[in-house]
Amino acid sequence: MAMDKLPIWSPVTTGYRDVLSALAAMPGLGVYALVIVVFFNVFDFFVPLDMDGGSLILGSILRFVLSAAQNFFLVPIMIAVHRFIILDEVMLRYLLEPNQRIFRTFFGWLLALSALGLMFTSIFAQLGLPPVIAGALVVGGVFVTIVVMVRLTIFFPAIAVDAPGATASNAWEDSKGHGLNIFFILLLATLPLIAVMFVVVVALGPGAQTGASGLAAIVLIGVAQTFFILVCVAIASRLFQALADRLVRSSPT
Repeated sequence: MAMDKLPIWSPVTTGYRDVLSALAAMPGLGVYALVIVVFFNVFDFFVPLDMDGGSLILGSILRFVLSAAQNFFLVPIMIAVHRFIILDEVMLRYLLEPNQRIFRTFFGWLLALSALGLMFTSIFAQLGLPPVIAGALVVGGVFVTIVVMVRLTIFFPAIAVDAPGATASNAWEDSKGHGLNIFFILLLATLPLIAVMFVVVVALGPGAQTGASGLAAIVLIGVAQTFFILVCVAIASRLFQALADRLVRSSPT
């Protein structure tokens, strides 16, 4: 039975505890996650994608491709954390299996939501439209993107555990009436990451964007980002357990 009223604070604290438990049970996957995130952060640090003097749209697309590549390698870890929390299943080895249906579905939806965000937040803002129209499209698009991402949060753990009713429409229905609470839960979960980034930048001062200090900042922020990604995965798992109704029903025949 789905929960009538979704609490805001407890899923965050539970999510952090779940990540610590997952890392204790599957330390190797935690190391892989950290290496993947830090690698792509360092790549972005050394290979500028802002395209100074070039196409801003092309720069945005390149960043989208970089994010998609990172997600591609993180998908097995995200799935493993979902399955650990929901099914108490421990995956001791990192297995990249893009031929598997669960992997393809999980990654495909991550890609689709990322593309939605790119379309509204980057491309629409750079089409040379009148400022009022461009601004309205971006603001409206950001709102739509956030709503869709929030309402489909519980879809990803449903995919990971191969729930009988794992469809986007069922996730949308199961999260109905809980969107605002889910948004605040995920927003609250980001605060420690924001705090870490602020402390790192302030501690390293002007050198936080260049040279060895900049590289150190990238690595430290990468550690925080890795933990934050896993926390979001853990929170989504708990939200799935709290809200899933149609998602866990067998599809009608």
